[in-house]
Amino acid sequence: MNIAVPKPSNGAFVAAEWWGGLSEPDRAAMAANHPEKVAHLNGLPATVRDVCNREHLRRLDSKPALDDLNKRVSAASPVDGTRYFLLDFDPAGDGQAVIAVGDPDVADNVSIYVPGTGAAIATIGFDYDRTNRMATDAAKVDGRRLTSIVLWLGYDAPDDLFTDSPRDDDAVAAVPRLSSFVTGLRLARPGDDRAHLTALGHSYGTTVIGITDRDKTCDVDEMVFVGSPGVGVPHASALSVGAEHVWATAAPGDLIADAPDWLLGPPPSHRTFGARIFSCADTGRFDPVFHDDPLRDPVKAHDGYWDKGNIARTNMAYIATGQTHAVR
Repeated sequence: MNIAVPKPSNGAFVAAEWWGGLSEPDRAAMAANHPEKVAHLNGLPATVRDVCNREHLRRLDSKPALDDLNKRVSAASPVDGTRYFLLDFDPAGDGQAVIAVGDPDVADNVSIYVPGTGAAIATIGFDYDRTNRMATDAAKVDGRRLTSIVLWLGYDAPDDLFTDSPRDDDAVAAVPRLSSFVTGLRLARPGDDRAHLTALGHSYGTTVIGITDRDKTCDVDEMVFVGSPGVGVPHASALSVGAEHVWATAAPGDLIADAPDWLLGPPPSHRTFGARIFSCADTGRFDPVFHDDPLRDPVKAHDGYWDKGNIARTNMAYIATGQTHAVR
């Protein structure tokens, strides 16, 4: 078989048109014989990408990080017992992976979670757990409709908080990848069916989302910025969804969310940015009894948004499921 395959850099439209033009036998042959070429193409059905990425992963030499990834995507989803979808992965460098809980091609709601500094395949368990919690939370607040949560580690996240994160280089490099992925999600759905799509970032992941949308290339319905140092734009109204669909939260003592405006733009949790602020727990508080203590643990404040009982989790679930009237 000698079928020319588009490059991922050609974009989701090209890939979707190419796949649509293949016969069923040719599709099956490409997936079976060249999974590594098909696996990275945005715009193809999630079921196809999952099969190709799993086969590509199976053919690679065993390594601890890849074995762990395989174990995680082979487990049963904590939400409904169904499998995960491995939509993309790249073992090079720190590694990249895109994992969905629930099929994004048929879900009523799809939320794309973009993690921040330090995210890598070797440490993916941290963000994998957050993804599972968000899927569970969404099912709790809306059991009637299907919600897919996608962990999008489809970029090379900064390694160091102090030397890498203050710059927008990694976010700029991620722009074509995230833009193409979002477009691909839209194209892969059958007919004119349009999901309610949310882009939710934590820390530097918020910067990736904001900078991707500076040229209005992030086709989502809601944007959620959690513990954000800045998103590359001066005001919520500069984002394509409009200020009424931009959400932000920051815990007391989260120093990342108090970064200076000149670094990556004004933090979205600052009132002057114009985002809709939602509540979160005071996870950084040292003393649970004396609430007047001004001291906070900045690490716990920045990483505690997905802790058990944090109202931020419920609020994020309401936004992801389109129930924004219930957000507090």
